[in-house]
Amino acid sequence: MESKNTFSDSIQGDILDAFPSAILILDEDARVQGLNSAAQAFLGLDVSADLRRRCGEVLQCLNEHNSQEVCGKTDRCPKCVIRQGLQVLQGGPAVTRKRYDMDVLRGEECQSVVFWVTASLLETGQERFALLVLEDITELVRLRDLVPICANCKKIRTEDAYWEQVEEYMGRYLDLTFTHSICPECVEKFYGNLPLDGPGSG
Repeated sequence: MESKNTFSDSIQGDILDAFPSAILILDEDARVQGLNSAAQAFLGLDVSADLRRRCGEVLQCLNEHNSQEVCGKTDRCPKCVIRQGLQVLQGGPAVTRKRYDMDVLRGEECQSVVFWVTASLLETGQERFALLVLEDITELVRLRDLVPICANCKKIRTEDAYWEQVEEYMGRYLDLTFTHSICPECVEKFYGNLPLDGPGSG
């Protein structure tokens, strides 16, 4: 079936699909005119889906779903960072980046997600669109919550009551790789005047 994504058959579409974050392209009425493959995967949309619906409907915004009003007309829409991104079409800041906490539907379940939303102006031919990048930082925000850590060995307790090294925990959630050295205080405490090579060893 032919795709109804406005940008899917152009070089712009190839470029957008190279980005790992979800990207939406909205017109001034907040109707989705295109999105990249990362957004399709996040939203669980088929490439052939008719996308020209308002962003709240496409994103499956719980506020829009529970309201008697359509996306853009609910009492919470003025506070919606995604809709605020449309201000770039009225001469607003060329690039804006804000955090946005959003409740969405995934099947029958409600999920709370946290995005960094970046909005910028996209001009193609005679048309102007708002290009919005949605970076899912939900896991990162959860990590900023209170993390139970052992006061002695510094292992972190996971949700299933398993204790794991800080390096393992951070690597699993943030894809970080740690290198190890020893600080001057620990050199003095554990090794006395024994010279150690390497950065930070004195």
